[in-house]
Amino acid sequence: PDLYKKFLTEKPILLEIEDEFRELAKLNNIKIIGSYNPERNSCDASEFYDGIHPRGSCVEKILKELVL
Repeated sequence: PDLYKKFLTEKPILLEIEDEFRELAKLNNIKIIGSYNPERNSCDASEFYDGIHPRGSCVEKILKELVL
């Protein structure tokens, strides 16, 4: 979550690139799981070791998208 907030102000190009990948995946019927935005997977700050590395509980939420 902390790193995502930095992306919003310091590196918004990364978020634009993620959107482009999502659009490309949609056009090619490819599922993308996870995101730079932790809220997409309902992960909160307590579910990260640091600004970028998720704990097991967050990884489980991300991987649940594979079975949907």
